[in-house]
Amino acid sequence: MPQPEPYRQAILGIDPGKQGGFCLLSPCGKNMRLWKMPLTGGKVCPVQIATLYKEIFTLCRKPPLTFVEKAQVMKTDGKVGMGSYFKGYGFLFMTALWDWPIVEVPPGTWCKKMHAGLDQKMHPKDRSRKYIAQHMPAMYQKGSPMWPERMQKPHEGLMDAYMIAEFGRQKTYGQST
Repeated sequence: MPQPEPYRQAILGIDPGKQGGFCLLSPCGKNMRLWKMPLTGGKVCPVQIATLYKEIFTLCRKPPLTFVEKAQVMKTDGKVGMGSYFKGYGFLFMTALWDWPIVEVPPGTWCKKMHAGLDQKMHPKDRSRKYIAQHMPAMYQKGSPMWPERMQKPHEGLMDAYMIAEFGRQKTYGQST
């Protein structure tokens, strides 16, 4: 028998990187909060991440099950940029200090599941946009937290954070929105 909603863990999806984001998703998938990656001087800020984690813990009352997109090195990435990226990526794992459950998810794994049934010729970001437009239409509107007014498209880091959180929610609770 599945646990009632108040006893189930919330899901936190994290898209790492300077343009990344965080998505806190309720176990039923209907309620969410979004945050852009906190930066200071153009770099991921560990102090602001710790403050964000405190806020998330306060909202959940118990540690959320956290899914982080696994960092991968690309042939085209420069050494200096990758060093900065992996340093910021490491900050995301400070939740281990508080025994938060955390799972690394390769991009291909969550994309394969979440983009199933969508046109494979489309760019992955376009497939994510289509998924969100179909499953969370209120979030796929200009002015929503995922689509700030000044942007031409939804914020890709917030969009990916939602997709990672929804992947984690479906994997954990076996249901889709």
